[in-house]
Parts: sequence; C-alpha cells; structure tokens
Amino acid sequence: MKRRQMILSAVAAGMIFAGAFQSGAVAVMAEQSAAESGIRAKAPQQSTTSDADAGSGGTETENGQSRGGAAKQTAELTEEQAKEIALADADLTEDELTGIRVKLDWDDGRLIYEVDMYVDAEEYSYELDAASGAILESDYEVDREYDNVPSDPDALTKEEASAIVLEKVEGATEKDLRIKYELDDGREIYEGDIVYEQREYEFELNAKTGELLEWSEEKY
Repeated sequence: MKRRQMILSAVAAGMIFAGAFQSGAVAVMAEQSAAESGIRAKAPQQSTTSDADAGSGGTETENGQSRGGAAKQTAELTEEQAKEIALADADLTEDELTGIRVKLDWDDGRLIYEVDMYVDAEEYSYELDAASGAILESDYEVDREYDNVPSDPDALTKEEASAIVLEKVEGATEKDLRIKYELDDGREIYEGDIVYEQREYEFELNAKTGELLEWSEEKY
C-alpha cells in the first residue's frame, strides 16, 4: 500500500513538472511570436524612395531640355560673341560680308550657335558650342549661281529685285537677304530668302515683270 502511494506521488509530481515545462515553453513561444509580430508590424513604416523621386530633372526631350525640369545647358555666349569668333576664324570683317545669319539651336542635347556668313557667292558656315565658344564644325563653299546676271537687258537687276522683296519685310536689310538669278523651265526668275527676327521668308520673283510668284514664311 505504501509502495503504491509512493508511485502515485511520483506520477503526480511528473505530471506537475511536465505541465510547468509546457507552460514555460508556450510562454517562450508566445514571447517570440510577439517579438516577430512587432518586427513585421514595424517594417512597413520604413520609407522608400520611388524612381520618380530619385530623378532630379525628369526625362530628356528631343530638344535636349529636361521634361519637368530646367534646361540642361544655357548659352554663355551671346550672338555677337559667336559672330566675332566665326569672323576671326574666317579672317573676315563684318564690313566685308554681304550677309550673315546667327541661330541658337539644340544639337544632340547640346546648345550650339549656327553662324552662316556670305561674301557674294562665298559661304562660310560654323557651328559653335554655345557654352564654351569652341568651334565644333566649319565649312566653306562657293555657289557660282549667286554670280549669275540676266542676259535680257529688259530684266530687273538684282538690286531692283532685292528692293521689291525687302519691302515686304519691314526692318530687313540686304544683309538679311540671299537672292540669285536663274532660269526655271525657260522662265527668268529671282529666288532666295530673307531671314529676319527669327523668321524665314522664301520667295520667287518674275525677273522681267517683278511679279511675286511664290512667298512663304516660317520660324527660323
């Protein structure tokens, strides 16, 4: 009888110990689960930078500017300075020119000056970096068509034809004009263009009557 009581006491003690162990394990697991839940709960609070926020100037457009941002480059040179650089390289003075055109434009994302200078039939063409003034390209050619004169004594002279078309563009002068005489399907004409105040005017003129045959205008 006494032995049976001892066995029952041992069994009871074992059950109590097992229960306590299980309770402790459950408590530890609960604490670990709570800790992990806390970590997971905090994770979404961390901030991230989106691709749009990371970019400082947006995407580049065809003309080299940044969409939604400022231009990537500004012209450090003035038109006058660009002209002086081209004149010096061509060893010309402005008084020698019969025409000159200067245009600020974008080329492959870079801001440039295009300078075209004329001495009768001769043409000097330049591309300059608008920031540094460096000469990127230069070219020289002679177009003898600009030396042509009418064979018909009754035809208008180049000076008379020039006066007719210049009257149509107030403020323009002969240095803004390029004009040449030629035969077009047996018809004597003067053709050319005027570039003035960022506008380009192209024309054809009857060399005998002075009638304006064609006239167009667009942004230069």
